[in-house]
Amino acid sequence: MEQPTTKSGAQLVRDFLESPAGLRQIAAMAIGRRGAGAARRDWDDAVNELSQSAAVQLLQKADAYDPRRGTVRQWIFRVVQNCHRDRLRAERSRKKVLVSQATAEWALDEVEIVEAETAPWDEGAGGGCLSEPDLVRLEKRLNPVGRVVGIVMLEMYDKIPQERLEAWLVEAGLGPIPREELEGAGAARSRQILMDWTGRSANNLSKIRMRARAVVADLEYVRGLRGEERS
Repeated sequence: MEQPTTKSGAQLVRDFLESPAGLRQIAAMAIGRRGAGAARRDWDDAVNELSQSAAVQLLQKADAYDPRRGTVRQWIFRVVQNCHRDRLRAERSRKKVLVSQATAEWALDEVEIVEAETAPWDEGAGGGCLSEPDLVRLEKRLNPVGRVVGIVMLEMYDKIPQERLEAWLVEAGLGPIPREELEGAGAARSRQILMDWTGRSANNLSKIRMRARAVVADLEYVRGLRGEERS
């Protein structure tokens, strides 16, 4: 008579996972109480997501299950529970990042408003293009992306000769400046347009703007508006 074979712990785990309903039941136990209506739908989605992510982990860790230390169901419950806790921690971290970003966005809006009121090269400051020495100074002190993004964020792109500006755009690997979208868009909307145009984050754009602002403040054109002379 043929003796029954003893299955390994890994095989027992894989056998259990062949029944999705069993894993979903354990995921529901790990998450806890379900609600009604919209809350019920959210609960169902959470159970399905946890089941899927836990299944991947269980397959990866299947060899770690030792049948001598408990039933396969008990071991799977512990893995699913840990997976659920990891997801909760990740979600809390993500929410903290979103809150921090929202706070940073609000702070950047405030900075934009203040600087828009005090910048000496804002609308009405004067016409014409920058001189050749100023253009060369921009090219030496700012990289192509910083040069273009900086003069756009400081609303000085109408001070750059068209051919020179197009050459900078090519160097920076950017398409045409979205002038029509930017005109009258406001600080927050302008920043979003620039993020879409350049693929840069709000924080990165803010750093580029600060660097460009320092360079622009040293141009002969801006010093002239301030009544300053270059030392």
